[in-house]
Amino acid sequence: MNKKESKILRFEHLESTNSKARELLKNSELDEGSIIICNDQSAGRGYGTNAWESAPEKNLTATWILKPSFLTADRQFWLTKVLSLAVRDTVIHFHKGNLPVTIKWPNDVYVGNSKISGILVENNIFGNNIQVTVAGVGLNVNQEEFYSDIPNPVSLKQLIGKDTDLEHCLEILNDRIFYYYNLLRTSQSERLDFEYTNSLYLLNKPSLFKDETKQFEGIIRGTDDYGRLQIETTSGEIRNYDFKEVSFILNSNSGEMFL
Repeated sequence: MNKKESKILRFEHLESTNSKARELLKNSELDEGSIIICNDQSAGRGYGTNAWESAPEKNLTATWILKPSFLTADRQFWLTKVLSLAVRDTVIHFHKGNLPVTIKWPNDVYVGNSKISGILVENNIFGNNIQVTVAGVGLNVNQEEFYSDIPNPVSLKQLIGKDTDLEHCLEILNDRIFYYYNLLRTSQSERLDFEYTNSLYLLNKPSLFKDETKQFEGIIRGTDDYGRLQIETTSGEIRNYDFKEVSFILNSNSGEMFL
């Protein structure tokens, strides 16, 4: 599979490209690499209960259909790594600025301390393997003002001061998705893991965190085989956290932000 084989299904308005992808999969067979994209998404979803704000015709809201039958269910987080790295590369391609572009675990792409993209990966599992993956991406491209309660959004236009062509953005992102997806499919997991780990927000930087028991100081060291975040405490203990089990403290004024 490469970007030239991708079939693009375009819609003017959808509540969610992921939801539309699931609807289409129930009624028809979609080829791997198919892309569902819309100009106006009114009810975009993120990880857990998170929502995604996107102004009409300003941003990239799209979902990819993958069929990673070679991947066992216990390795599904590797698909999150694929999507996160692809979005990171796309932002770097257009941004070219001094602020670092990182992945805030598990799958938000950040420029500096601001969120530019969210990703939602949903898998259908048959037996012990993944049958179909519905991978949605929301990328802030040309939006200049945000009105939701998301605390720290940013767009490419705010960063570079000009509009970015959405079709070109889609082309770059599609290319990077299948670059990393093919690394996974051809058993180059170590290379993929290296890229993802070294792209993590706050990696190897002493930071303040809070879990269900107390606030503590620690250092993000990476993720385990199941995608859980690994934080080393000052005593040398490695703690593993699932999504929403830990937050980090940016500073005394900004409060907490869930990882």
